[in-house]
Amino acid sequence: MTDSIIFARAQPSTIRLTEHYAYGVEISANPHTEVQAVPTGRIEIMLPYDGLTYFSKQALEDLERQMPQVWEHEQVEARIGHIALTKDGFTDLDERYDLGLHYGVLPLDVPVQTPDLRGSNPLTDDRYACRIGFDYTLRSPQAIPLDLTARIFDEEAIGALYEEDGEKLVSLNIMTEAMRQAQFSRGLVFEFRLQLPLPGRVGRVQDDEPPILEHMALEWPVATSHSNVHLKVGGRDKPVIYNPERGVLEWSHIPFIPPREKTEGTDLYIYHTPLITLLVDQPGELDRREQLRGMARITIPRPFSGLRLAYFNARGGQSTVDLASQTTLSVDATLFVEDLFERKGFFPYHHLQFKDIVLDNARIHDVTTLLEERGFTILKQDDVGEHNGREHYFISATRQEGLGEMRLLLLIEGTYYSTTREKTLHGGEVHTRKEATGDLSIHLRGEFTHDSARLVGVMNEIQTLLRERFHQA
Repeated sequence: MTDSIIFARAQPSTIRLTEHYAYGVEISANPHTEVQAVPTGRIEIMLPYDGLTYFSKQALEDLERQMPQVWEHEQVEARIGHIALTKDGFTDLDERYDLGLHYGVLPLDVPVQTPDLRGSNPLTDDRYACRIGFDYTLRSPQAIPLDLTARIFDEEAIGALYEEDGEKLVSLNIMTEAMRQAQFSRGLVFEFRLQLPLPGRVGRVQDDEPPILEHMALEWPVATSHSNVHLKVGGRDKPVIYNPERGVLEWSHIPFIPPREKTEGTDLYIYHTPLITLLVDQPGELDRREQLRGMARITIPRPFSGLRLAYFNARGGQSTVDLASQTTLSVDATLFVEDLFERKGFFPYHHLQFKDIVLDNARIHDVTTLLEERGFTILKQDDVGEHNGREHYFISATRQEGLGEMRLLLLIEGTYYSTTREKTLHGGEVHTRKEATGDLSIHLRGEFTHDSARLVGVMNEIQTLLRERFHQA
C-alpha cells in the first residue's frame, strides 16, 4: 500500500443501489404488521479490468506516469473517482464512512497491484473485475409502507368483477360468469389485496415504473395438481404452480397500479395490486390446519430512503454510468385459517325474470330509485353493451349495516323483439300492427360477511319490491 493517492482514468461498468426492508404480517381476527429486521442498503460498484472500455490502456499509462515503479510494489490502489451522495438523512452513511471528512462523497479506490494481480496484464486481459461495496443501515419508516389482506370465500368472489383501479368493470364475459349462479365453483377461493402507501420521495402519480409483486407464495398442506388450482389477477387468468420442494403454491410478476393523484391531506401515493384470487378445487386439506404461511417479495425501482447518487470520474467531471436503484420489501405472512373461515364471505344469489318488460332508462331508474329508498348508495352504474343478442346494464350499490358494509351487485339483461297484435274493428275488419317489446332479467348478488340471514332478508325484500314495481309497469 502506498501513502500517496494515484488516479486512473477508469470507469465503472455499473453502480447498483439496493435497499431491503423486511416485514411480518399476521392475518387474523386482530391483524397487524411489524418490522422484522433493521433495514439495510448497499452501494455496489463493478469495474471490469477489460483493457478497453472500463479499465483502458490509458488508465495503465496514468498509473505508470504517477508511479514509475508501480509494478514493484506489493499492494497499490488507484482512485477512479467519487460517488456524491444527496438526501442521505435516512441512512448511517455519514457516520459509517466519515462523509464529513470526505466532503460528502465516497472515494472509489480499486486495487491495481496485489498478490493475485501481478503486473499490467491482469488489468487489461478481461479476466478479472473489481467489486466495491458500501453497506449501510436505514431508519425504519415511521409508517409501515405495506398493507396485505386476505379473505376466504366458498365461491368466486364478486370482487373479481372489478378491474385494477377498483372502479372499471372487466369484460362482460367475466362479469356474467361471476354473476350467474350456475357458473360458480364449489371450490375455495383466497382473495389477496396488497397496497403500498409510498411517501412523496418514492411515489409518483401515473408512475410509468410502478412497483412489482415479483413473487408470492402460499404454503399448501399436500401436493396438488396444477389443474386443481386457478389464479386470476384483475379478472384475468395467470399461471400458478405448485413447488414440491417448498410445499407452496406460487405465482410471480404482478405490476402494481399507480395512483392517479396524491392522497388528499397527506404526502402519500397509494399503489395497489389488481385483485388476486386463488381458486382451489379440492380444499379439504385445510380442515386440520390452524395456520398457513405465506410470503411475498415486492420491488420498487427507486430507493425507499430517497438516497441519490452521482458518479464523478478521476478528473472530477460527472460521467454517465449504468446506475440502477431498487428497493425490496420482503413479507412473511401468517394466515390464521380458523379466523379466516369465521369471516368467510357469503354471496347469496337471486334471479328474477319479467315478461314483456323492455330494458330502458325508465326501468333502470326504477331499480336505482328502489335501492336508494332502501338506504343504498349507488357506487357504479354502467351500460356494458350488447352480447349474444341481449343488452346488459350493471349496478353496484352499498349501504352501512352496523359495523359492516352490505353490497349488492345487479346485472340486468334485456332481450328485444317485436310482436304482432290484432284488433277486430267494427264490421269485422281485422287490424294488424307490430309492437316492440322484450323480456328483462335481473341477476342479483349480495355480499355481507357479518350476518348472512340479514343479507338474505334484505335481498328477499328487494326482490319482492322489484316484482311489485315491474308488474305494475
